[in-house]
Amino acid sequence: AKWLRLKNAPHWHDELEIVYSEEGECTIQTESAEFPLVKGECALIESGAIHTIKGSKDSVIITVHIAASLVGAIVGKERLENPKLTKTPDMPSFYRFVKEEITEKRPYHSAVTGAYTARLIAEIFRAEKKTDRSGEENPRHEFLKNVITEIESNYKFLRFEDVCQKFGYSPSHFSRLFTSLTGVPFSKYLNRLKVSHAVELLNDNEKTSVTEVALNCGFSCIRTFNRCFKEETGYTPKTLPKDFRFPLRPVRLHREPIDPTEKDSVLL
Repeated sequence: AKWLRLKNAPHWHDELEIVYSEEGECTIQTESAEFPLVKGECALIESGAIHTIKGSKDSVIITVHIAASLVGAIVGKERLENPKLTKTPDMPSFYRFVKEEITEKRPYHSAVTGAYTARLIAEIFRAEKKTDRSGEENPRHEFLKNVITEIESNYKFLRFEDVCQKFGYSPSHFSRLFTSLTGVPFSKYLNRLKVSHAVELLNDNEKTSVTEVALNCGFSCIRTFNRCFKEETGYTPKTLPKDFRFPLRPVRLHREPIDPTEKDSVLL
């Protein structure tokens, strides 16, 4: 895809992702590392890596998602030392070729684009410094994925102390780790998630009362709901514009129905 001023919330997906700055610049954050891409620079984000992309207002960013199974023989044993590439492939040409193949549905386009993509990844791995994956583990990664799954499943009734106990962390340790990985405290994250669901309910059914929405989203106190709603959206539940889209997504799985891309981003 090609985006004008692409911005998205922290998220992860099963595919590898190539990010190329065609115009302007963007900042990519993955795990605790942050690095800029200026015009003509490129990065390769690993499958499962928690990351966010924030493009400047005049940026044009190309993103390509690649199924890990397609290049498993290449990426299965080694990983790049640095997501930012020292030798940038010709991504504009790659993007145009793949888009034309898929759009025009040329004969055997799946096989052709798959082979072309595998060659691109192989050339990237040839050119960059790599490290061995043997015995590789990422406990911080797994921690966040497991916690996010728990929050998504039980956000209506979830308590901070219950999460700490389930995952075997002291409250102070859990707070530090969660905040370092998501950028927000647990309570802020949980309220943001609840409000995002409230926005969806209000947009889907205008006849649902504010009190019903608050209860359905895990708020036992209408005053707390109204305060959190205003903090996160800038509106009260009753003045929320009909076409409002929640601008600050919590960490999400990319394959989930809710897209982590923020509303100011434009798909070209």
